Order: sequence, then C-alpha cells, then structure tokens
Amino acid sequence: MAATTTVGSTRTWIHNQEIGLQEPAVSLGSASLQFADGLFETLRVQQGRAAHVSEHLARITASAASLGWPEVSGLPLASELQLRLEQLGPVDGALKLLLVRAPGAGQVHIAWVWTPRPVGPVEAPLRVRTDSIGAVHQRPTAGHKTTQYNDPMILRERARAQGFDDTILLDPEGSVLESTVANLFLWDGTHWKTPPLSLGVLPGIVRAKVLEHLRSTPIPVIVTALSVHDVYRAEQLVLTNSLMGVAPVASVDGQPIGKIQSGLFAQGKQPGAETRELIQAYEQQCQHELS
Repeated sequence: MAATTTVGSTRTWIHNQEIGLQEPAVSLGSASLQFADGLFETLRVQQGRAAHVSEHLARITASAASLGWPEVSGLPLASELQLRLEQLGPVDGALKLLLVRAPGAGQVHIAWVWTPRPVGPVEAPLRVRTDSIGAVHQRPTAGHKTTQYNDPMILRERARAQGFDDTILLDPEGSVLESTVANLFLWDGTHWKTPPLSLGVLPGIVRAKVLEHLRSTPIPVIVTALSVHDVYRAEQLVLTNSLMGVAPVASVDGQPIGKIQSGLFAQGKQPGAETRELIQAYEQQCQHELS
C-alpha cells in the first residue's frame, strides 16, 4: 500500500460546513448538550479510505430507530462521509460521526470530528485493569453507541492514571462485559470465548467480523458469560474495536495473561499463535476492503 500520514490537526464539520474547534456549534437548548442525547460511530481511516462503512452506518441508523429518534435513514450520511474523505486526502486516523438531536423540532444534526492518529495493530500488548459498572443490560441505551459515555471514560482515565491502558467492565454479578472502548475475546486453550450481547455489551463491528471469521474455520468459538476468574486463567486475551482491530492483552490487574507478558513485544517475542492468527486474518480482511 502507498505511504500514509497521520500528520495534521483535528477538524470538525456540522451541517456539512467545516468549523473551528472553538466555534459554538451546539445550542444550549439541545437535548444532546443537556442530556447527552446523541449517537456516534468512529471509523478507521487508512490512506483516506474508511473501513466497514456500511456496517457503521447501519448500526447508527438502527440505534436511532430503536431509541425512538426521528427518522434518520434518509439523512445523507454516506454522501457526507465520502465528501469528508475527499477533503481529508490520503491520511490515517479516526473519523467520528455524531448524530445530535436539535431542540423542539425533532431534527437530527450531522457532525463529524477528524483526529489524525495511528490506526491498526497496536505496537505493544495492552495492560488493563477491571472495575465494576452498573447493570448495563437494564439501561434503555444498552448496546448502542450513545454520547452518554461518561462512566466508561471516567474508568478509562482512572486506569491510565494508574499506569494501565484500559479497564475491563464487570456488571454487579461479576460478569465480564467489555472494555471501555472495545469488545473482548479470550482463549482458554481450546476455545475462543466472548460475552453475549444479552449482557448489554456493544454489538461491535470488529467483534462480528472476528466471530464470522472463526465460524468459518475449525477453531471453536463460544458466546458465553465469563467471570473475572475466567479472564485471569485465560491463555490469551484480546480486545477488538474499529481503530486497533485485534489487540493482545499482556496483563489484567497486574497478573500476566498466559502466553504473553509485559515487555515481550520489545524483546521481539509474539503473542500466542491463536492471537496472531486473529490479528492477521482481520487485518487482511480490512486491507482487502480498503484496497
């Protein structure tokens, strides 16, 4: 592939017009500002091309319908996305689509935020911690990417302040859900396992791609409830999302995960064979779509 770049600065658009980051763009009376009543998708962009576009647009449209929003299927999301990519050029980064509800009239505004950053496989395995969060599956917004994202972000910032990369969320019963920004898979030595959507976890696009891939191979995969002890005993553990793809985890709560330990990437070592296969399979599929 041609060389790409992550240089540049954050850019924003609303009503299909580019605005400065400091310019006011949301009314003080809007539901999105007063009640965090918004939806978003974050797309991985490489060489100026976005991955999994149809899946992202389908998910945000389905979420709007499920939450009783005004009809959004007629909004020019695809055409605005294409225009954003043309304006950005052959760069790498994250392009966030935001749908925000306007006050009173039942209208939905489209906004975009571009952040130049590395995307794709992580350079080093992640170190994560666990923490409890409320009964996610009981929330009306469970399984949707809403801007009511304060709790996970607080837990993520606490993790980073303590030297971790992310937090794995546990429900009140101790079931593993996901991380603050990613879905989770573990390899127990014979099977890949991932928590069910019924627990309120996000129906991640990369999660679905990984499940589809595994189900096309002899490698067994089970969607099942997991405890934190299952995670501690895992031989391999990965987090999945659109920006990093499949990311290996080195440790949880300071305990090394099976076949990978902190610092091994720097020593030229690799995660387990099953994790390497997942990373390679997903990246090949992603690059094929982007080519």
